[in-house]
Amino acid sequence: MFEYENILGQSIVSVLKKIFDDSAQCIAIEQRGKVLANVLNITIPIIITFSLFNFFYSYTALAIVQLASLLLVVPAWLLARRATMLAASEFLALFSVAVVLLYLIYDGGIAGLGFIWGWLFPFIAFYVAGIRQGWYWCIGFLTAASTIFLLSLGITATYDMDTRVLFFTAYFFYLIIGYWFNAIRFQYLFSLEKKVRARTAQIEYASLHDALTDMPNRLHITNYIQTLIDQKSGGFAVLNLDINRFSEINNVLGYDNGDQLLKAFAERVHSYADSNLFTGRIGGDEFVMVLHDLPAEKSDHEIKTSVLEHAKRLQKAMEQPYNINGAMIELEITIGVELPSPRNTNASHLISRANFACHTAKKTHDKVAVYDSEQDANSARQIQIFTGLKRAMQNDELKLFYQPKVDMRLGRVTDVEALLRWNSADEGLIPPNHFIPVAESTGLIHPVTRYVLNEAMRQQALWIKNRYHINIAINLSARNLMEPDFISSITASLNRHDVSPGNFTLEITESATMGQPEKALQIIHELKAIGFSLSLDDYGTGYTSLSYLKNMPVDELKIDQSFIFNCLESDMDSAIIQSTIALVSNLGLTVVAEGIENQEVWDRLKEMGCDKGQGYFIARPMPADEFLQWLKSSGWSCS
Repeated sequence: MFEYENILGQSIVSVLKKIFDDSAQCIAIEQRGKVLANVLNITIPIIITFSLFNFFYSYTALAIVQLASLLLVVPAWLLARRATMLAASEFLALFSVAVVLLYLIYDGGIAGLGFIWGWLFPFIAFYVAGIRQGWYWCIGFLTAASTIFLLSLGITATYDMDTRVLFFTAYFFYLIIGYWFNAIRFQYLFSLEKKVRARTAQIEYASLHDALTDMPNRLHITNYIQTLIDQKSGGFAVLNLDINRFSEINNVLGYDNGDQLLKAFAERVHSYADSNLFTGRIGGDEFVMVLHDLPAEKSDHEIKTSVLEHAKRLQKAMEQPYNINGAMIELEITIGVELPSPRNTNASHLISRANFACHTAKKTHDKVAVYDSEQDANSARQIQIFTGLKRAMQNDELKLFYQPKVDMRLGRVTDVEALLRWNSADEGLIPPNHFIPVAESTGLIHPVTRYVLNEAMRQQALWIKNRYHINIAINLSARNLMEPDFISSITASLNRHDVSPGNFTLEITESATMGQPEKALQIIHELKAIGFSLSLDDYGTGYTSLSYLKNMPVDELKIDQSFIFNCLESDMDSAIIQSTIALVSNLGLTVVAEGIENQEVWDRLKEMGCDKGQGYFIARPMPADEFLQWLKSSGWSCS
């Protein structure tokens, strides 16, 4: 008997928890705020319309109550898009609805049927506040309505017993209907959000891992090394492993067996790795191994000797025969090494040096070679660019070009991106990808960025004076966020040219917060507080996750052009773009696609729901005066 009562009691508790606990059915707070804002967008004009109607038909008291409810509804609408004030917004919205509906019951309305409106409340309460809070509101409303009915407080209608029974019966009926409707709705939304997160996680994983071997890919390796550099995680060396004459092996064995060999090679590399090693494949027959936590107390010579011994043991292990479908395959492995050095400030350059050392080893027929800057022509070129860039800033050789961004729905130019160009007196036009990395690695990026900010703000002031209202996007380096006086410098530029920060968008790459995330985020929030719009640039090429987007106060997200180029041919790139647009749109951010080069890509992105587009299909970057001429003669109008 007691056991039966215990089971019955547990069942009742379980049912009550399922009814009142909506923790598994809640949706993201951003989505809740968006839903509430949309409801209030409809509610406000409805209240105004009904109040005018009641004034016209002499229901003055009811009209006054409805208009008075706007004192609650309007603040609720203003607070709805602020996540921290969402609970207050929901309370004000539901309280105003409850007041109006209770007054209709109290007043009686037309022909004494005002109580019928009270049946709507359960739907509204569950829709706005969720399941658990919705129950509280429904019970509270029923209590207030019961007081009016049971005490016969109606002033224009006396509610008889049949009316009371009708009201309560119908109210409980609609209460159950409203509950189940919204419970199913919340479950669907939660399931949808769960699928989006899972899909995003898959896309993020795929973007960071090699499809064949499932090892970290070039992007993942580069980000990992850059993190070690930025965090100053101690000494580390980079080893570049290359399979000699792998193309010949492919030709003899076939590509399928070649792939099997690469998988077997990757498994052996992975099995060789320990806690001090990070391994990955950068493409083709090239693999990278990062040997970190090298002892700081050892001399450079001792570290070099230790790393070379490690590389030789690795090389011998990787040259042991591989069994591929019964055939024993022997490989020749060459390893290039980049040792710890103060020059290691850029991950891509570091990988390139290890790769250069690997090619040097092949030329000299060595098994292992260490990077030698004297043999690397790129080093001399970087010095040449460094000295030339310093002179360029003094001789006014740097110019800003502007590339338009177009609203894909309206076909209007809304923004331009300021892009730096270097017209060298000695060499002519030098591409940005040649001198920007040098500026990044040498510290010249700080005066270069100050020049860009000052010039863009000067140009904005001139455009505003001539009644051209176009937002200018400016790229920021991760190193700019670490500059001690960056905020004061950018504020001084605003004051110097008397322009508003609202006329500018600052574009920040995904890796901007990796080195010192707390400090970088603090600067980003300060820039947002000043009034700048913020854009997350090169999305899809770094470690961006949902938590990253949540913490970054960005207004816009730019999908990297590497995905845009192949979106018509690559199902994976198309899926990444589609999922990104869906996710980011739900977060209330603007989505920009860069690198649009033809009508077909434009049409495809527009069909996906992309907000803005940028690329050669619209226009190439151009000087400010040419941009205005283009704007007048092109088919794209200005917003």
